[in-house]
Amino acid sequence: MPTLSFPAPDQATLAASLVLMRTSVLGQLRERLQGSGDPRAIALARSFDTTAAGPDLDVLAATTLIQLGQELRQLRAIDAALGQLRAGRYGLCNSCSQPIAAERMRAQPMALLCLRCQERSERLVQAQ
Repeated sequence: MPTLSFPAPDQATLAASLVLMRTSVLGQLRERLQGSGDPRAIALARSFDTTAAGPDLDVLAATTLIQLGQELRQLRAIDAALGQLRAGRYGLCNSCSQPIAAERMRAQPMALLCLRCQERSERLVQAQ
């Protein structure tokens, strides 16, 4: 397995940052759901907390609350990064398995692709 491009203390700091970001996004989701006036949304907001595993993201995504799209994408990205952390692959590119630059991880702790693979992925999307 490739060696990470940043030291373990940095990884711990980034992990803590991801957990804080997740807590913040869940709080925003909860506020938006509770403020919607929709009984289903309010019930959904009450069904999760920031210390547990969180809401079932598929149930959240299936709701018709379109305004939650950005927060859901961000929460999924945070959860994916935390999953990579638990799997011991945090900081390694999902595409080429090479270490993601420490500067990129600090700037974007949810990054799952190195800059080269991210740019290639974006070019492919643009070409479609």
